[in-house]
Amino acid sequence: MLVDNKAVTLPDRINSCIRLGLNGKPLPEDSREMTALIAYLEFVGKDVPEGVRLPGSGLLPVALPGEVPSARRGADVYAQHCVSCHGEDGQGAPRLPPEVGYYVPPLWGPDSFNGGAGMGQIAYAAAYIRANMPVGVDYKNPLLSVQDAWDVAAYMIAHPRPIAPANPPVVPMVIEDLPIEPPPDAEAALPGQELTPDLTTQPGGRAP
Repeated sequence: MLVDNKAVTLPDRINSCIRLGLNGKPLPEDSREMTALIAYLEFVGKDVPEGVRLPGSGLLPVALPGEVPSARRGADVYAQHCVSCHGEDGQGAPRLPPEVGYYVPPLWGPDSFNGGAGMGQIAYAAAYIRANMPVGVDYKNPLLSVQDAWDVAAYMIAHPRPIAPANPPVVPMVIEDLPIEPPPDAEAALPGQELTPDLTTQPGGRAP
C-alpha cells in the first residue's frame, strides 16, 4: 500500500498494529511469528484481486454529534453499556494462568493501546464503538446513538494510557484504511461549535 506516496510493506503494516494498537514490540521480519502472520493473511486473501477493496473492510463513516462530545456524559454511557465487560476500572478481563493476555481488552491503563493508536483518536473510536459495541451489536443494527458513541469515546480517551513510541511506525491510520468522513451536512451538525471534545470527567473540570 502507499502512504504519503511511500510504499509500505505488509510487515510494516503488521508492526504498526503491534506497536500502536497492542503497545507491543515490533516483530523481526524474518521471525517465525511474522512469517506465520503473513502466511495467514496471504491465505485468507488468496482469492482477492490485488488492489481491490472488499465491502465491509475498514469502518463505516460516523455522523458528527449534535453536541460537542463530553466525557462526563460518556461516563454514564460507559456505566450503562460497557462496565459489564470492561469493568468499572476499564481494565477488561485477563485470561487465567497459564494463559496470557485478555478475554476483554483494557481500555486505558498500562496494558491498553498507546496514544499513537487509531482508537486514541476520537473519530475512529466513535465509529468503531457505534458499529461494534456493546458486544453482539453490528453495524447494521447499532445500539448506541451517534451522540452516545462520541461521548463514550471521549470518556475512554480521557483516561491515561501508554504514550506513543518515540519513533512511531511509518504507517499512520489513514482515511483509505478507516474511512471516517463527515456526512454531506456535517457543517450543520455542530452550528457555531468546533469538534473539540470535553475530556473532563468530573465536576470542576478535573480530568481523571
